[in-house]
Amino acid sequence: MNVIIVGAGKTGFSLAQKLLLEDKHVVLIEKHPEKAAFADNNLECQVLVDHGNNIEVLKRAGIQKADYFIALTESDEINMISCALVSSEFEKPVTIARVRNIDYSHTQIVSEKHLGIDYVINPEIELARTIINTIEHGARSEIMTFDSGPFQIRDFFVGADSIFGGRRVEELRTQLSEEFLVAAILRGSETLIPGGKTLIREGDQLYILSTSGDFEKIYKMEGISNKGIRKVLLVGGGKTGTYVADYIFRHENSVKIKADSSGSSPAARKSRKRSLHIVEEDYKRCEYLSDRYPESIVTHADISDEGFLEEENLSSFDLMINLTGSPELNIITGVYGKSRGVDRIMAVVKKNNYRTICKALDVDVIISKKNSVVGSIARIVRQGDVRNVYPFSDSDIEAIELVIGKNSRAVSAPIKDLKIPGDI
Repeated sequence: MNVIIVGAGKTGFSLAQKLLLEDKHVVLIEKHPEKAAFADNNLECQVLVDHGNNIEVLKRAGIQKADYFIALTESDEINMISCALVSSEFEKPVTIARVRNIDYSHTQIVSEKHLGIDYVINPEIELARTIINTIEHGARSEIMTFDSGPFQIRDFFVGADSIFGGRRVEELRTQLSEEFLVAAILRGSETLIPGGKTLIREGDQLYILSTSGDFEKIYKMEGISNKGIRKVLLVGGGKTGTYVADYIFRHENSVKIKADSSGSSPAARKSRKRSLHIVEEDYKRCEYLSDRYPESIVTHADISDEGFLEEENLSSFDLMINLTGSPELNIITGVYGKSRGVDRIMAVVKKNNYRTICKALDVDVIISKKNSVVGSIARIVRQGDVRNVYPFSDSDIEAIELVIGKNSRAVSAPIKDLKIPGDI
């Protein structure tokens, strides 16, 4: 498969890295020399220092034989124009554009492919979908869900009192009655696919495959609360926060994400089960949120102001979702909220290297905005027999859900006879 990516920022770099690990042929186009040089020094692919909306540059990148063209620059307009140019001049590539402005991504020009864009990826919506999926499953851990069957993958931090600490993987299967599989272990910067002899250590982050029912039993043994989510504190009322609030107030009938377009959305229907308190530092945004969610409490405040959190009865909240533009503030606020009695904490970050630190600080769910976008694009690129692809942190290990075709050599064969590589 041949893929051309325009934009070597964090998302473009991560996507290229992921696709290269699968032996796909990738060409990166980046106009900024510094970003291009970094990509060239750290990725085994061709990097062109130029603009991605130039037809001659695209030809040099091999657009004639490309299967996918993915525009991930900082400019929505350049991403859309680049895709339109490719679509008008070349028949083969599937075009994908990252479009941050919701007013663009929901117009007929884009949705009806007048610009030749096959897929529009909006980072705010992809992030909201990840958050919503986590809330639906209790917001107690990261979660990977699959289209087929009851299985899920969730993460567990091995603390001092964990039932997993100090045991070998093979011992867990004999000492615990629940059906589960330790799929991967994140240990510092290293991610392992364990064997039976692998010793689980304090500080490890386990990714476990099991069913919802058995996870509840594991949570109980680990002393993790199964309290329902009724009262939510949402810190940050931007676009992603609005999509999440839409879900909280409409979750009984629908989990669809509504477009955030000031003045155009009807008032949210009151939920009989959940209440919401939104904290937002922009006053005009607060006015908008108050009109949109008359059933909620909207507070105009800077969450970092000394004394604000002390005035709130934080222990009354079941879930705190930290969605400010500062990952560090999201983490610190979450840690403080946990210390004041909030049952579950969710923090949005940009870098996955915060993950281990956050788990050690008792932040329940860490969500990466970049991973949400990269994962969505990866699923498009791998569509067909592949249903879902989930990365384990920033490592090269992933969980892949795929369909076995009728002509596959795996049909009717014992797994032990398939000669599958050891690290699967």
